[in-house]
Amino acid sequence: MESLDFLYWSLGGAVILLAIFIVVAIYHLIRILKDVADTTSSVKETANVVNENIAKISTRVHEVTEHISDYVVRPIGMVGQVMEVLKPFLSMLGKNKKKKKQQEWYDEEEDFDEEYYEPFDEEIEIKPKGRKPRRRK
Repeated sequence: MESLDFLYWSLGGAVILLAIFIVVAIYHLIRILKDVADTTSSVKETANVVNENIAKISTRVHEVTEHISDYVVRPIGMVGQVMEVLKPFLSMLGKNKKKKKQQEWYDEEEDFDEEYYEPFDEEIEIKPKGRKPRRRK
């Protein structure tokens, strides 16, 4: 029965070694899962901080756009409205200036000597420049 005893001892040793291997594997699995949990919580904290910063930035951008709207866009719109109201008056001023310039020009024209004036009766023909054909490659 010595060979049967040896078989039982070897099977017992194999079961003990298998149990130790399983315990060590479970231990390493637990360590890996713990590291994953720590990393996940760290990522969640970082994501929360990033979300808070994005919220702060978006509120700040909203405030800045409101300030730009208040201090830049609205005054420009008001200037446009004022110009629409003043447009008829400005056009009248422009017409008066044109009339004054035309009157001055007519006054200067009185000094014009018609003897030396030769009218240009021929029409000048303006030819557009032709395009050069493209070379195909």
